[in-house]
Amino acid sequence: MTVLSQLEMVAKLGKLTPYRNISHFVLVNGRAFRPAPFPKGMRRGPFEFCFGNCQRLAKRRKLIFVEGYAMTATGGVGIHHAWCCDETGTVVDPTWGTGIEYFGVPLDFEYVRRNTFVENVSVLDQWERRWPIFTDPPEQWRYKGEIEVVKG
Repeated sequence: MTVLSQLEMVAKLGKLTPYRNISHFVLVNGRAFRPAPFPKGMRRGPFEFCFGNCQRLAKRRKLIFVEGYAMTATGGVGIHHAWCCDETGTVVDPTWGTGIEYFGVPLDFEYVRRNTFVENVSVLDQWERRWPIFTDPPEQWRYKGEIEVVKG
């Protein structure tokens, strides 16, 4: 099973307006990213701290914050995850180092900053706030720059 086929399956479940769930949001608004080895000279962050690791790395290195689903090098199923990328769509993953598949939504960093009141909080899975990204206009949360299309 690929991350994309998993997202398609899960997106058919549940019902939130205008998106059924996080998987549906990612499926509709996301895109594929190019896995790559973690760059030498950069420090990785703690495991299970992906949202915070990426918030710090995106801010420090002027990278693009992405949230979606990814698959670890051991395979299995796609996991809700955050990573960074550059303008070529190449992944910089400060938590896992390298995964084998990434599909997610590039987010405007100012939106991420405003909607994560504490570090290591998901922007997409804010159930306690009734998933504000599901109803906020895309102009508020969508990354405004260009990212190369990953062919695969």
